[in-house]
Amino acid sequence: MIRRFTDNDVDAVGQIWLDASLIAHDFVSADFWQADHEVMVSELLPGANGYVHETEGTIDGFVLVAPQQRSNYMGALFVSPQRQGRGIGTQLLDHIKARRGSLTTSVYKQNQRTVEFYKSRGFQVVGESVCEHTGCEEYELEWTGNPDQPRVS
Repeated sequence: MIRRFTDNDVDAVGQIWLDASLIAHDFVSADFWQADHEVMVSELLPGANGYVHETEGTIDGFVLVAPQQRSNYMGALFVSPQRQGRGIGTQLLDHIKARRGSLTTSVYKQNQRTVEFYKSRGFQVVGESVCEHTGCEEYELEWTGNPDQPRVS
């Protein structure tokens, strides 16, 4: 089941973010992710705009997007490492695609699994940058979708 993210989800979502980041971004120091986790749960997640995926009442994935309906930036899409490979990420991505005419996101170049995930779902690399927090190179990805597609609320 997919539902809107609420502030009651902050702890569960923060833990998924940390667990998945430590594995997917193992080229960045674990100390960085541990320190960033505190900022994530205390400052960034409360009031965030997005959706969570639940299985039997347990949150196992989430997607966060810019709060403005006209903005198309997807800031995070994470699935619990224990639940990856079961279509949860695709369900969350399809859910947000139905609500936005296009999407952009950034992915570390070294995270090839995630780069391929997005490419196989219609995203294209449109640029490159360096993450100001980690110093790692990133791809800027874009899904152009169908601008005439009616949005689901």
